[in-house]
Amino acid sequence: MAAHLPLTHAATPQESDKHKAMKERIARTPARHGLDVETEARSPDGRVVTDVLVTGAGARVGWEAQYSPITANTVRRRSAKARERNIAPLWVTSDDSSALIDRAPWTLRTSSLSLRSAGRNRALAPRSSTTWAP
Repeated sequence: MAAHLPLTHAATPQESDKHKAMKERIARTPARHGLDVETEARSPDGRVVTDVLVTGAGARVGWEAQYSPITANTVRRRSAKARERNIAPLWVTSDDSSALIDRAPWTLRTSSLSLRSAGRNRALAPRSSTTWAP
């Protein structure tokens, strides 16, 4: 199930319902707090498609909802392409054995909807809401 297909700007039939729902959840909170949000955001050169691009306070975060299998090399390559375009990549998964863990900035979606930050061991969001903290 590829989430990034050429020339696609909206959800595709190949995206799982879980993937589409996570993109929607990711986009909703920053938009509600006045940040610019774009789903399936394509870079000007067309080489990077970000699931949810959040822009505010001079920074851009590119959220990637990853539920299908992915290789560590693909995670590193896509993260590097995002950084080259001044996008801070942030991957979210529900699989604690995913290849992206400890290879890129990531969060883990648990059944309680809390998010945990890699490296810092601090919550990025309380259980009942999500807040943006640079």
